[in-house]
Amino acid sequence: MRKTALFTIVLLMAAACGCKRSERAQPAADTARTQSQAPAAPNASVDLAYVCPMDRDIRSTGPGKCPRCGMELVAGVPDTTPYRLDLTVTPKPTRPNETAHLTFEVFDPWKGNPVEKFSVVHEKLFHAFIVSRDLQFFVHDHPTWADGKFHYDIAFPKPGMYRVLGDFYPEAASPQLISDSLFVAGAEAPAAPLTRDYSAKIAPTKTPGQYLMVWVSDREGRTEIYSRTFHL
Repeated sequence: MRKTALFTIVLLMAAACGCKRSERAQPAADTARTQSQAPAAPNASVDLAYVCPMDRDIRSTGPGKCPRCGMELVAGVPDTTPYRLDLTVTPKPTRPNETAHLTFEVFDPWKGNPVEKFSVVHEKLFHAFIVSRDLQFFVHDHPTWADGKFHYDIAFPKPGMYRVLGDFYPEAASPQLISDSLFVAGAEAPAAPLTRDYSAKIAPTKTPGQYLMVWVSDREGRTEIYSRTFHL
């Protein structure tokens, strides 16, 4: 059978013990933003979303009136419509071992307006996963919120393609996991062949709590994302 997968990665995020791997200090502005959000992670399967019947981009986790048209917000189940995530990288071209600035901007799927209200999930507003094509470089960190966007600085260690995933939760919507690609200038070295390993694995943590497992697979240029939540 022809091998078509460029790479497959598995990510584990602990909701109970928090995300501390590769975490950087959170600026005061981002901390204040986090504290202003609901302390408990919402549950899209049971929590109601309050939405303006005329302007569906106006959403809230509680009852009220639409600030745009004045209509009463209508309670309902959060829809699963995917949001748009724009990733901008500067400078261009991006070069190895030089600091690059990543900007993540989220837009609603109804009117394309920037989204500025997010629910805390796994103790953070935004989780970024950055993986090199050969799987030898992996970062899980938390971009900071400023000026209506999420920002993150990183120095890529070598040329080639990197996959970037954004994990976030727009207020009164559903959890989002969106991927994009970026390229670092230079000749990319051939990836080392990966061997199949079906042996039993021991998880790196035994902390009880909720975990999210994510598979990201690229097959012939088509990205497929799968996720499962489980408890320990």
